[in-house]
Amino acid sequence: MFKEFHSNIKTLMQNNNIWLDQYEIKSNKRNGGQSLCFPIKDKDKTLFIAKFFDYMKDIPNDIVQLNNQNYKCIDEFEQAIAELSISDNIETILEIIYYSKRSFNRYVEISEKTDGIFPKVYVSNENIRIKDRFYGLLIEEYVEGENLRDIIDSIDRKTTNVSQYSINFLNSVSRTLKKYSDNKIVHRDISPDNIIISNTGNVVIIDPGVIKIVDRNSTNLGYIMGKRTYASPEQYYGNALHTDFSSDLYALGIIIYEIITGINLISKYILTGKPHLEIVKNMDRELEDLFFDVVDYEDEKNIFLYSIIKKMIQEDKNLRFSSIEAFIQAISILNSKEGK
Repeated sequence: MFKEFHSNIKTLMQNNNIWLDQYEIKSNKRNGGQSLCFPIKDKDKTLFIAKFFDYMKDIPNDIVQLNNQNYKCIDEFEQAIAELSISDNIETILEIIYYSKRSFNRYVEISEKTDGIFPKVYVSNENIRIKDRFYGLLIEEYVEGENLRDIIDSIDRKTTNVSQYSINFLNSVSRTLKKYSDNKIVHRDISPDNIIISNTGNVVIIDPGVIKIVDRNSTNLGYIMGKRTYASPEQYYGNALHTDFSSDLYALGIIIYEIITGINLISKYILTGKPHLEIVKNMDRELEDLFFDVVDYEDEKNIFLYSIIKKMIQEDKNLRFSSIEAFIQAISILNSKEGK
């Protein structure tokens, strides 16, 4: 099946005059999420990433299997199932398809309109059929660096100054969030998998497929946007319309705690059914102890860093930072405490 993916990538790039004969399309160990990704290399150097958005990923298999006819595009397939009384959940299925298409188009749109915030999208095709599924395909620039997921998984917390690493990370990511705020966008899917630490040390947040554009009408689906184990309470419980900058800060707070301790707090309490509430309940006991088992409790900057994390991951949005400027100010104060 990968031959079909490779063929569509090559065709799209050839049609837009960005394919060279020496390019190679590689497999990606991270495939398995909403998009299938393929690095495109020139010898040993990766130049592009090709991403296929599976419009039918969250559709039941019995509905997908109806796509045996020669529908030319996802819109034709969508119209066909809309006319069939085959499921009590047909409206939900149609909304999933709509949302998936919108995610792809928004990814392309936001990459074009916010120059420098996200990797550049060079070309795209919103309608590709491979066997019985429909996809959107885009070719974007490759960001040279290391995935934060790999960094977290490989950290030796006995020899690494994870506190200083986290402060450096917060310094860089705060500049990115300020750009989001200036452009009136909320990412809604910040996780280690979607963060690249570039070779120049900058934090690049990728995959803006579920991004929210402030002041634009949106569909309110009753399922989680973004990765469950990094989702703010408002996202976790299917209220994505109510997300704002503090929702992105919540995800980052979970990430910072994980960088330092190796523990994902939502995963830790997920079986309780109310992980965000359990996090708040244990902030001043178990979670504080786990944090200071790794970093020096007598270091003023570590104490202040923990207070910032606590404020980022409050269940009640009103108890988080009131603005992105307030968050940046807190990071500035944290920097002033270094070495004290």
